[in-house]
Amino acid sequence: MNELITQNHQPMMSSLEIADLTEKRHTDVIRDIWVMIEQLYNVTKDNANLRHKKNQEVTLVEGVIAIIDYRGYVSEIKLDRRHTEILISGYDVVRRAAIIDRWHALESGLVSPTAISRKQLALMVIEAENRAEAFQLENKHLSATVESLEKHLTKGMTLTSFCKSLNGVNVHKIMQWASERNWVYNSRRDPEKKPKWRVTSYARDKYLTEEETKIKTRSLDEIIKFTPVLLEKGCHRLYQLYMKGELPMKKTWNGEFSHNKAIYTPEIK
Repeated sequence: MNELITQNHQPMMSSLEIADLTEKRHTDVIRDIWVMIEQLYNVTKDNANLRHKKNQEVTLVEGVIAIIDYRGYVSEIKLDRRHTEILISGYDVVRRAAIIDRWHALESGLVSPTAISRKQLALMVIEAENRAEAFQLENKHLSATVESLEKHLTKGMTLTSFCKSLNGVNVHKIMQWASERNWVYNSRRDPEKKPKWRVTSYARDKYLTEEETKIKTRSLDEIIKFTPVLLEKGCHRLYQLYMKGELPMKKTWNGEFSHNKAIYTPEIK
């Protein structure tokens, strides 16, 4: 496949082309691209504004365009030359050379773009079907597991309490982790004092909500304490990220992903 796409007169290379040239799985190339744009621009699948989009192109950042298929999945990503070269900087010499040579050939007109072959089209269909099947199985397992966990949840479960049931998670770092993912923020300005966590607008009513507790001080003044607590979707997302190995883990973790429903206890106010 020889494919140099032009977007607004700017040459673009498809992730499918990159996978073909480097002999990497297309899903792995897509993963590498997400890692790259997250590190460069702090853009992730969660905050890339792709929800509810189908059959369209979405510009993630200038020079990076996601192609959304009819199911709402990212079927491929187009990169300009700069982002292509950044992406392959982590690949081995042979793979880098294949990409660079193809860019030179296409830009110089030595190679003419051709249609996708039947074999390549069949492989793309098989890969898409496998990805959809894997996604459905993952969601089925995730839903069953979280449904089981939710039977043991108490109303007002915090991230820390939820993560106490997940083997290996460092619960002392979970709020800072949530802050880095833009779920919560510290409303206290003094960094020397204990943080006062509040739910961000991004995560509010999506993953988290806030419980309000009225507290009377010694002077009988009344103050309100805000506590971020998980919603059902937040439980799903947190467990999904746990299974992907993206939560902060203890150094003594044994490497097993498991949960202990017995330790769920109500929050102590």
